[in-house]
Amino acid sequence: MTRSRELEVILLQSSAERPLRGTVRNFFIGSGVALLISGWHFLWGEFHWLNVVGYLFVGNGLSFFGWGAERLWYSTLSPMLGNPFAWYSYLTRIPFWYYAGGIGYVIGVLLSKKFGFLSVSDIPVKRLFYTGGVIECGIQIPLQMILYHSLLKRYHVTQTQPTRQA
Repeated sequence: MTRSRELEVILLQSSAERPLRGTVRNFFIGSGVALLISGWHFLWGEFHWLNVVGYLFVGNGLSFFGWGAERLWYSTLSPMLGNPFAWYSYLTRIPFWYYAGGIGYVIGVLLSKKFGFLSVSDIPVKRLFYTGGVIECGIQIPLQMILYHSLLKRYHVTQTQPTRQA
């Protein structure tokens, strides 16, 4: 087993990836995203206090769907790649992040509209989907960099290139 595969196993079996801790972590990430969205709308003069609950739906939709996209990637594409932490592996994650962000954002916005927390035009949802995809990629890229560097530091790994087997 290559060192990168060992890191993958360590990551997926860590306590941070267990349902309870992962859920709590995603609620915090979703709340942070909601805060950023609230700030953005405040700057544009479109902010109302009732919208905060709607932004929590949106932020948590992005957060949880992003987590699901990562887990889906690890179970489907990761076994096909030599090094799951190589640059080309991260390129294969981008469509997963984009679609997860689009779906999570649209579901969060539509649920918020359904419950009366946001007033949005939901037809067509293409613009909402695109926005969610871009936001999710903007969330995942720094999160993945932080995760990768913390794994390297924690397990004292200097190189994660696959080793050649004779």
